[in-house]
Amino acid sequence: MRRSAEIKNQSSFQFSMSSSAKVEEICSPLSNIGINCFRYMRLYKDCSYLLLMNGFSDFLYDSLKNMDDLGNIWGTSIGHVKNGFEPFFLHWPQDGFLKDVNMRLFHKHQVWNGASLIYRYENYIDIVSFALGLSYEDNCGLLINNRDFLKTFTNYFREKASDLLETRDRSNIAVFKNKFDTNYKPNIMLEKAKNFELKLKTQQTQRFKDLNISPRELQCLELLSHGKTAKEIAQNIQISHRTVESYLANLKTRINCNYKSELIEFFFKNQHKMEQQYY
Repeated sequence: MRRSAEIKNQSSFQFSMSSSAKVEEICSPLSNIGINCFRYMRLYKDCSYLLLMNGFSDFLYDSLKNMDDLGNIWGTSIGHVKNGFEPFFLHWPQDGFLKDVNMRLFHKHQVWNGASLIYRYENYIDIVSFALGLSYEDNCGLLINNRDFLKTFTNYFREKASDLLETRDRSNIAVFKNKFDTNYKPNIMLEKAKNFELKLKTQQTQRFKDLNISPRELQCLELLSHGKTAKEIAQNIQISHRTVESYLANLKTRINCNYKSELIEFFFKNQHKMEQQYY
């Protein structure tokens, strides 16, 4: 049995342990698809933090006892995160445990091959981590290629565990031994990439507008993408079959394609631009 004197954050450890059953229940869908470990850290500006996990009591204990700060990998990453609802995605480097004291702790307890979503809000930063385990590399891209799923689950967890995350009892909150900077620090490369992305999107939207697709043509194109024939489209929007064929032929000419399948592909690739222009 662990002695209270062994760990400075004893009360927060007890809170995290007493919460683990509920966290495990909420996280049961994750284990069904191979994500074995889930960790939610709410980091406050004064370097205090709340830690929730789906079990892994030894790892949880070691974390609260031995993590003096966020270390290099997470500590650097939080500086790149802006305020807002879009998280910073961090895929853990495979050799990270060789360089980072906290990553060595993850490796020791088989909590590896993972990724984190980092959100910055006005009063705290949420670091939400998912791991497959030491023996399972993410060869199928379960984490890398399913960021939207990870974001959706994070929102689901926040709702289901709101009573835990919003605890008002300060004894449930652990404190890092070393103080560190939690403020936003712009990264020049990231800022350049974001600005370039915005420029490209603006140019693409402008080129799309130059096609001068009418609302009626767009209506035909959307129904075509839903599997409707020209006759069915005509019946649906109450115009003649020949008019529908004329609209689609004109679109082929302007888009520079020959087949209806190419029109459908064009629609799905450019759907977000159409929504900006017409809806």
